[in-house]
Amino acid sequence: MIKTRLISLLGHAKKYIGYNILFQWIALIAQIVASFQAADLIARILEGRMTTVILARTAVILAVCIIARSACEWFSQKMTFMASCDVKKILRDKIYQKLLRLGVSYRE
Repeated sequence: MIKTRLISLLGHAKKYIGYNILFQWIALIAQIVASFQAADLIARILEGRMTTVILARTAVILAVCIIARSACEWFSQKMTFMASCDVKKILRDKIYQKLLRLGVSYRE
C-alpha cells in the first residue's frame, strides 16, 4: 500500500521516481524486443530459413537491446539513489525538528 504521508514528504524526489519508472519501462521494452528477436532467430533456424543477413540483423538488434537495457538499469539505480538521498535528508530534518520541539525533558 502506498503511504500518502510519505509521498507528501518527498518533495524533489518525485522527479527522480518518475525518471526511475521511465528507465525501467525502457529496459522492459528492450528486454521484450530481445526476447522476440531470439525467438524469431530460433524459429528461422528450425524452419531452415536462416541466412547470414538475418543472423547479422538479429545480432545487431540483440546488442542494441542489451546495451539499452544495461544503460537503463544503471540510470534507474542512479535515480533510486538520488531519490533516497532526498528522502533521507527530509526525514532526518523532520526528526531533528521534532526532537527540538519535544525538548530534553521528554522521557517516553
